[in-house]
Amino acid sequence: MTSELEIRPLAHQLQSAVRLTGISRSQLYELIKHGELPIVKVGRRTLIADDDLRSLLCRHRVAGEIAPQQSPSESDASAAGPRGRRALLRENVRPNASPPKAAT
Repeated sequence: MTSELEIRPLAHQLQSAVRLTGISRSQLYELIKHGELPIVKVGRRTLIADDDLRSLLCRHRVAGEIAPQQSPSESDASAAGPRGRRALLRENVRPNASPPKAAT
């Protein structure tokens, strides 16, 4: 939430947009070229509206991309490679399930 003393800029120069978003300069130019990121030209200066930057980031948000924090046992399984992860998954597939029925 923005307080009365905080002033959020309406637009950013390209260099500032790179620093704020972490998106490379060349990638920002590609997004502009393909119409995904609108710009404002004032003389020779290229500006990107703050709202457009935020909108770009929201449009490209991917659910579930950030990995949850791992417990030590999960970290060990990750280090063990795919077989370690599979074994861990088999153990944790149904933690509340009842044990398998004996064959009759």
